[in-house]
Amino acid sequence: MKPVGTGAYGKHPGYKPLPIKEMVDLYRKGETVTALAIKYGVDPATICNRLEEAGEQRRSAGFGRCFKCDDGHYARSSLEVVVDAWLAGRGIEHSMEPPLPWNRRSRADFLVGDTFIEVWGVEHSSHYEQGRAEKLKRYEEYKCKLIELTPREIMTGDFSKLETLL
Repeated sequence: MKPVGTGAYGKHPGYKPLPIKEMVDLYRKGETVTALAIKYGVDPATICNRLEEAGEQRRSAGFGRCFKCDDGHYARSSLEVVVDAWLAGRGIEHSMEPPLPWNRRSRADFLVGDTFIEVWGVEHSSHYEQGRAEKLKRYEEYKCKLIELTPREIMTGDFSKLETLL
C-alpha cells in the first residue's frame, strides 16, 4: 500500500497534511465527509481521497448538507441541531450518525447509551415513508431501543419523549 497523500506522481504542491488516523476514527464514529472537510479546512474531495488512500470504505452519501452544532457535532438538518442542543444542554452524552447493528452503512440520527434517536424530518413523501417503514421494521427486528421525533414535536419544543433519557 502506498503512503497516504501520495498520488501516482507524488505529493502535489498544494498538499495539506492531515491527521489521517484521527480523521478515519471520526469518520467511523459517524462524522460525514462534509463535516470533516469543514473541520480540517479542505474540500470534501480531499477527504474522500484521503479516506480511500487509508483503505477506508466509504458510506453512502446523505443529503449533502451540514450544520455545525454548539457542542461541535455536525448535523444534517436544522431539526437535528435543535435535538443536539437539547441533549447537550442537559449534559446528556450522545453521538451523531451512529452505525446501526444490521448494516454499518445505515445510520441513526443519534445514540444515547443504547437508545437510538430518529428525527423523521421529511413529511408527505412516499419514498421517505417507505424507507422509514423499512428502518422501523429493522429496529423492531433487532430489538433496538428507539425514540422517534417528528418535526412538529421539535418545532413546538415537545421533548417529552427525550425526558426518559434524563
